[in-house]
Amino acid sequence: MENLTEKQEEILHYIVCVSGGFMGGYALFTRLGNFGSAQTGNLIEIVLNIFGRDYKEVALRFAALLLFIFGNVSCVLIKQNLESLYLKYIPLVFCLSAIFFLLLYPLMQMQS
Repeated sequence: MENLTEKQEEILHYIVCVSGGFMGGYALFTRLGNFGSAQTGNLIEIVLNIFGRDYKEVALRFAALLLFIFGNVSCVLIKQNLESLYLKYIPLVFCLSAIFFLLLYPLMQMQS
């Protein structure tokens, strides 16, 4: 790769982008919407729902996108601002709270 010129690198970039797009399209359109990367699938679904004028679904997917961005940003900020001792316990607290929520979720659905 280090022997390639800038123009060759640009052409290679476009070839990889096009082939990745076709593979993503194949996965979404022929495999009932299943896609290896959930966030990429959400972005594609946002565009499809905008064109289909399903704004409730767009809002839901956009909320998922914001949650994804918030998770990435918070990881960086936590790592920069907290001591390493806390970094061992913060993921454990979040995982346990998620497990607790998932345990209670069926009960909340039955009550409503």
